[in-house]
Formats: sequence, structure tokens, C-alpha cells
Amino acid sequence: MKRLVFVVVVIAVAASLAYVGCRIMEPSDGLSDPGAVAKTVQLTFTGPRGMQVNWDVSEVGLYDSEALVVPGHKNFIHGGMYCIKLTHVPGRSKEEYFSRIEVGPMTGRTELFLRHNAIPIQFTTQDFDQIQSSDSVARAVYLLDPEYQLSEMAAIESLDITQSDPNDDQIREADRRGSILVIVRLSVTDFAETTKSLSYQRVWSHLR
Repeated sequence: MKRLVFVVVVIAVAASLAYVGCRIMEPSDGLSDPGAVAKTVQLTFTGPRGMQVNWDVSEVGLYDSEALVVPGHKNFIHGGMYCIKLTHVPGRSKEEYFSRIEVGPMTGRTELFLRHNAIPIQFTTQDFDQIQSSDSVARAVYLLDPEYQLSEMAAIESLDITQSDPNDDQIREADRRGSILVIVRLSVTDFAETTKSLSYQRVWSHLR
């Protein structure tokens, strides 16, 4: 019986990409109607250990949640985009970093996997080093289609791409090889305060 495989792709992106439209997460996880029901997915922050993660509770850009100490997990709504702040990074305790998490919409190809699995989110030493000299780093996490699997065993693979990608070609490639679950961007710039030309909807609209 074949098991699902997911792959992590790391993409260094040019300054032309957009950072727009983050939403709050609590008390209703960003829903305008607190009584509404939305499908959520669990993201597990796996590293670096000891790093603290904060998100917006009362207003975008405040990062006023109780800190999540890594490793830890948090539920996100499908199709939402969230800004988070990263602090207490080992070896960089005085620095603040920012991430934007774009959760893909639920599809038939991802629903089965997400019923029983969390999506791992990990920031590496190389990620933090790289954003000192580039605008940001992006990571697309996706389910690998069966025809690209090398074995029946579930595995995590990674591919680092350092060239600029103004047309989202690498995101398209990830989508060609599987089903994107989430796109994570990391920067020294606060995503909640930055607005540029490319919308969140465009990123997903050209994917299958």
C-alpha cells in the first residue's frame, strides 16, 4: 500500500513578490462570524528548538498572541494568509524575524493527507543566513504525486533554489510535481507592513 509523500522546496525570491493581506487568528481564527465553521490544518513548527512564534490576535501587525515555543503546533484555516513574528532564535536572540504563511485551499488531493497529518514547518540556519543578503526566502510544502515517488516509503526531501523567481516558476514546478499545502516566506522585513503588486490570489489562481 503506497503512502503519501511530501516534499519541501526552498525558494529565494526577488523583491518584486508581494506581501499582502494577513489576517488575525484568534478568538475565531480570522473568521468574521465567530460561529462559523472553517476547515483547519495543523502546522507543526519543528525548528529551531527554543525559537518563539507569535501571531496576531487583536490586530494585524501586533503579534500579540501568547508565544508558542518550538517545537509546537497551531491550527490554520485553509485559504488564509497569516503573518507571524519569530524571536529567541538560537544564536540570534536579539534579532526579530518575520514570516508569512499562505495556507493553500482544501482540495481532494490534500484532504485525505491532512486528516491524519500535520504540515511541518522548519526554519534552518541557512534560511536565517540567506535573508541577510536577499529579500526573503520562500518554502513551498506539497504532496508529491505518485509518479514522482522513488519508493513506497514516506520521505521528506528538500531542494534549495537560489535564483530570483519573479514569475513564481518554482511554485508552478512544485504544483506540477504535487499538491501545494502551504507557502512559507521568511524575511527581516515585517510582512504586515509591506505592500507590493502581486496578490495572494494570483499566487494560487495559476495553480491547478
